[in-house]
Amino acid sequence: MKGISMSGEMRNEALEFARANPLVHVGTVDGDTPHVRVMTTAKIEDDFTLWFATHKSSAKVKQLTDNPKICVAYLLEQQDLRVYGNVEQIDTKEAKEDIWIDAFTFAFPGGVDDPQLMVLKVDPTSVLYRNIPKYGMEPKDLWSKPF
Repeated sequence: MKGISMSGEMRNEALEFARANPLVHVGTVDGDTPHVRVMTTAKIEDDFTLWFATHKSSAKVKQLTDNPKICVAYLLEQQDLRVYGNVEQIDTKEAKEDIWIDAFTFAFPGGVDDPQLMVLKVDPTSVLYRNIPKYGMEPKDLWSKPF
């Protein structure tokens, strides 16, 4: 695992939480204006690398081209997980097939061959997790890449 390792139990709990709650809020920046939208996580790797599908023509793709920094927030009741990182835009059929889930059909009726389908890979730089009943109000820094 990259960066500073967290406890195995807390790491596994955070991964399980994220995988059980794929709807997320995704924050990007356009100049000096923040933008947040809801997206569905397609895939979560054990090191918190995140994968999403988006439209090539979306404002988010332009924002991430200009500034690849991103924040992805998972939230349910008294738990939350924030993944900060940098985005890589991938336009290969292999990547599209790897992340494809049936829930994307409404947005991409052409499936993995839909010309608007673009894959976003989030390379995490910091992961914060909070389970208020179990660990209290302060988010736990699960890991950060060393500077």
